[in-house]
Amino acid sequence: MYKVYLIRRLKVRKKKSEILNIIKEEIISNYKSYILVIILFSVGLFLGVLFINQTENQENVIKYINTYIDEIKISESNSTIVQLKTDIKNNIFLVFILWFAGTTIVGIPIVFGIIIARGFCLGYTISACVITLGKIKGL
Repeated sequence: MYKVYLIRRLKVRKKKSEILNIIKEEIISNYKSYILVIILFSVGLFLGVLFINQTENQENVIKYINTYIDEIKISESNSTIVQLKTDIKNNIFLVFILWFAGTTIVGIPIVFGIIIARGFCLGYTISACVITLGKIKGL
């Protein structure tokens, strides 16, 4: 029984190492694309942080975030599952848009724009949460 367990464990380790090798090869062969995506995402992130800090309506942002947090605390657990399903559906739709746009030459700038926009949204959201909730709780 113990030998069967060891054999299965070795097979799992072998599969993990094969997957890691495939990922390493992918990154090495396409490192320029990964660097470009990281730079574009970082630019979007930076712009999002700058935008929230230059906004004159920070009180409205703080009020909105506090209202949202209060609603989450009051809501039932079923509504969070519904919200999760909605978010997954929206992200799957975005994945299909990215895939379709990436398969055409005309769509490549669209993909870059979406990457910058997602970075902007993340930077804006993190910065707004830090402003509203403080450094520790906001992160």
